[in-house]
Amino acid sequence: MRRGSPLLALALLLALPGASRALWIADATVATDYIWRGFNNLDGAPALQPWAAWVHEPTGLSATAWFSWGLARRGERAVTDFDETDLVLSWTRRAGAVELTGGLFHLSWYGREGWPDDFSTVYEVFAGAKLVSLPWRPGLEVNYELNEADGNDLYIRLSGGRELMLSGGRALEVTASAGWYSTEWIGARGVSEVNLNLALPVPAGGFRLIPVFTLTYVPLREINPDRFIFWGTLSLRKEVP
Repeated sequence: MRRGSPLLALALLLALPGASRALWIADATVATDYIWRGFNNLDGAPALQPWAAWVHEPTGLSATAWFSWGLARRGERAVTDFDETDLVLSWTRRAGAVELTGGLFHLSWYGREGWPDDFSTVYEVFAGAKLVSLPWRPGLEVNYELNEADGNDLYIRLSGGRELMLSGGRALEVTASAGWYSTEWIGARGVSEVNLNLALPVPAGGFRLIPVFTLTYVPLREINPDRFIFWGTLSLRKEVP
């Protein structure tokens, strides 16, 4: 796949007729840890992880740009190796009681030596389905890595969640997920992580303040020697129609 293709596709999306009527989302997030598919990428250090999204609801197309910078030990190579940019192009469509999604994911660890080689960039295709008519909205997503240098890894994720109404009209968002990972580059496969998330969005002027508390269980020792990780994020989000 040609370098820069996600950026070209993003530019084409923004040029679509009616693109100005899309929803824009801007989010500034601070995370206590950077946990990804069970891996603790920054070894327990916090990270700044802002992102922005463009969502065109009439067509189901969306584009997201996500960033991560480690906030501790900035002089260490192990930290700057995980300075990261992710670009996601996706399509979502409702078919009766099922919500279908698919797209392209591009990850770039731009702080690594040799960037942008096959060890510092990742392309994945993904597809999923969610039963939106059921109370917990169960869903399945499959991600397949297109890189050749470190193997064509496969990641499958089961998820579900619902809102629990609290006093005062606020909603507690409860989500759970489990991932199964086949990673050729570390020679392991199995359940990579199980997550339980609690989020309580709070209105803050024209923004939303969103604290999220997560408990992650990691069965695969090759992925993370820590069995249990309790971590969280705090986000300030703005949506502009």
